[in-house]
Amino acid sequence: MSTLGWIFAPEIISFFRDEDPELIRIGAVVLRWQCVAFPLVGLTTPTNMLLQNIRRTGRATILAMSRHGFAFYPIFFILPAIWGLEGLEATMATADVITFSIALPFAISIIRELSAREKGEIS
Repeated sequence: MSTLGWIFAPEIISFFRDEDPELIRIGAVVLRWQCVAFPLVGLTTPTNMLLQNIRRTGRATILAMSRHGFAFYPIFFILPAIWGLEGLEATMATADVITFSIALPFAISIIRELSAREKGEIS
C-alpha cells in the first residue's frame, strides 16, 4: 500500500481536491513522506496493544504518548523552523520513525521475555 501511495500520491490527493495544483503538490509530498514511514506503524501499534494486554501499562503509556506527545509536538516546532515547508511536510513521518525507535526495544524485550517463559527460564 505504501508503494501504491507513493506512486499515485498526486492522484490520491487530487481525488479530494483537484482544483488547487499547489495543494496537490504539497499534499503529494506529505503523502509520500507518510508512505515511507507507514510500514513502521505495523510494529508500533501492535506493540502498544500487546503492552496494554500484558499489563505493561507504563511502557504502553510511553509508547502511546510517543507519536503525538513526545515526538510530534517537538518536531512540529523544530523541523519547520529549520527547513520551512519541507520540515513541516516531514513532521508526521519523522514522528513515526521516532515512535518506531521507541517501540522496537519494547517489542524485542517482550519477545525475549515470552521466549524465556516458554523455555521455562522465567516463571
